[in-house]
Amino acid sequence: MKNLKKSKAWLFVTMLLVANLFLAGNVFAQEDQLNTEATSDVGVTYQTHVQNQGWLDWVSDGAISGTEGQGLRMEALKIQLVDAPVDARIEYSVHVQNVGDQSVRKDGELAGTEAQGLRLEAITINLINMPGYSVEYRVHIQNQGWTEGWLADGALAGTRGKGLRLEAVQIRIIKTDVVVHPTSVSLDKETASLLVDQTEALTATVLPADATNKSVIWSSDNNAVATVDENGIVTGVSAGIATIVVTTVDGGLTASSVVTVEETPIPIVTEPVNLGTAANYAILAKTGISTVPDSAITGDIGVSPIEAAAITGFSLTADATNVFATSPQITGNVYAADYAAPTADNLTTAVGDMETAYTDAAGRAINYTNVFTGDLSGQTLTTGVYKWDNDVLINSDLTLAGDANDVFIFQIDKGITQASDTKVILAGGVQAKNIFWQVSETVSIGSGAHFEGIVLAKTNIALESQASINGRLLTQTAATLIQNTIVAPV
Repeated sequence: MKNLKKSKAWLFVTMLLVANLFLAGNVFAQEDQLNTEATSDVGVTYQTHVQNQGWLDWVSDGAISGTEGQGLRMEALKIQLVDAPVDARIEYSVHVQNVGDQSVRKDGELAGTEAQGLRLEAITINLINMPGYSVEYRVHIQNQGWTEGWLADGALAGTRGKGLRLEAVQIRIIKTDVVVHPTSVSLDKETASLLVDQTEALTATVLPADATNKSVIWSSDNNAVATVDENGIVTGVSAGIATIVVTTVDGGLTASSVVTVEETPIPIVTEPVNLGTAANYAILAKTGISTVPDSAITGDIGVSPIEAAAITGFSLTADATNVFATSPQITGNVYAADYAAPTADNLTTAVGDMETAYTDAAGRAINYTNVFTGDLSGQTLTTGVYKWDNDVLINSDLTLAGDANDVFIFQIDKGITQASDTKVILAGGVQAKNIFWQVSETVSIGSGAHFEGIVLAKTNIALESQASINGRLLTQTAATLIQNTIVAPV
């Protein structure tokens, strides 16, 4: 009996010990679960600064920020994570009109500009220290609409060098089941050439597009020749050759670009083209000038040898002397070959001076030939004589940089086509009176575009609706206007 009681006691103690161990194990398991399980999924919130509207309200998790179908540009962007791990962050950079790629912003910092009227043209977004998650995004692009499908993790959403604005954006965070490692990295340029102190942007593409960590590290094998920053912006330091290498943080995959740096050439001094008495006119044409009212012209206009009947759309009123006429659309006078003396003789001289100026500009010694193959979209040019044997295109803003005495002469064997809503921008003090466009074929300036300089045209000049020019239109055929603004430089 005594042994039976002992056995029962030991059994009871053993059961208590087992129960305590079981309970303790459950407590530890629960604590581990609480430490590792996220309390909520990671989200994202963002807001955009929109033309004429300012900052819109914050939206989140795939909602649209911006506008569709209103023709309004996005100008700035802020992005923040919600319920993210402590050491995680979101990084993003934007390509800005006239500025290019900005440095990387993070965690709610402003990317883009405010109150400068500059459009966002492209966006890249990355998640940092967030394995198992991916950021996806898409943008609404001028004239193109929404990107096909969602882009992810550092892919470029938008365009560079095409002058197209971003109008809206959607962003979302996706939880992935596994970490996707990069399989390759490539650069958009295998070789590049630049001058000392010039910069060149290299773009790295990490594949697959859904790789979890697409972060890269940039390096130069010769910093004495060229350096590169964390965004792939290469700067020429001295003449020579350097290899720029990009390396993926995950996996150490590499790609390279060979950069050749040349010394900055000796400054070019170019003399302006002498317009003679053609410089007395904002518009001078041989076969006619027409407008769809109302245009606004500051300066005189004239036609010869064609007569006044070839000036249409201006509602002309002859002066009592019949030497000239006036128009409510012109701050200046109107002259035609059939007006009273000395108008006809003056116009004959001016037309002759215009043709001489055209020949002078076409015969100048050339400094640069077929640069950018004629596509000047988004480029910056400095003083000198340029020649192209093909058409010149301006599909996004062109900058002419220099000082007040720098002269630009453009010899163009074909025509000029400038896209709508683009600008020729003068930087550093460059003056329109020192810019000469000698053009053999049609000059076409798109609606809402702005042009700078003296046009010496062999054939016709056509300005679309609301286009403007700070300069002169001197054509050996006709000039056609549609509600344009033309100001003759002084």
